[in-house]
Amino acid sequence: MKPSIALLAAPILLSLTLDGAEAASAKSSCIFFCGSNTAKTAEAPKPEVVPDALTATSSTNLDMAIEQAQTARKNGDLAGSATILSQLVLFAPDDGRVLGEYGKTLAAQGKSDDALAFLERAIQLQPGDWSLYSAQGVAYDQKGQYASAQMSYARALTLKPDDPSVLNNAAVSKMQSGDLDGAEQLLLQAANSIGEDPRVSQNLALLRNLKASRPAPVEPAPVAPVEPPPVRTTAVAAAPANP
Repeated sequence: MKPSIALLAAPILLSLTLDGAEAASAKSSCIFFCGSNTAKTAEAPKPEVVPDALTATSSTNLDMAIEQAQTARKNGDLAGSATILSQLVLFAPDDGRVLGEYGKTLAAQGKSDDALAFLERAIQLQPGDWSLYSAQGVAYDQKGQYASAQMSYARALTLKPDDPSVLNNAAVSKMQSGDLDGAEQLLLQAANSIGEDPRVSQNLALLRNLKASRPAPVEPAPVAPVEPPPVRTTAVAAAPANP
């Protein structure tokens, strides 16, 4: 059976990376840039919340709690990460790291509206963090707002040019929107940036399969020229001269 964009929409979006080589989904069926341990999501141990970290009495405790949430997300324990961050955000509502990490986790959970709200605020606080824009692009893609997603990826690439994870995300976004030629250019750029990578190669193979399955454009049938009808002229008798 030939693949189609519609059939591939869910696994492609769920497996987009959020920053660097981190896994953006806890799905074991993810296709692109998945973490090596995401297939064991159901068995991932839930992190124990450090009481001192939740009270955020010091920057060290806050750093520990953020790191704990990041580790949980990278290990595929999105629920555990969200639990920690939902409490941290109460104690550090204006910390861009907390808000950004919470937005990434929510995007990985498919909660795009909530993710966009947290990521927008995090971007205001940390406008130089390229990973926030990449995560924002993922959330926009989940909503089918591909033009907005492409703007977010472009901003991320401005801050971190040729990053393969962002190029991959942008390419998958273009695939979703039907721009297969644009997606291929981005994936080739990612391949040149990262070198030989089986994940990029897999994406390129899938993309070319999609391109091959596209129906060929129908050439219009030639139209025979129509000869104009002959023009008939009526002779006009000359008026007699006056005598």
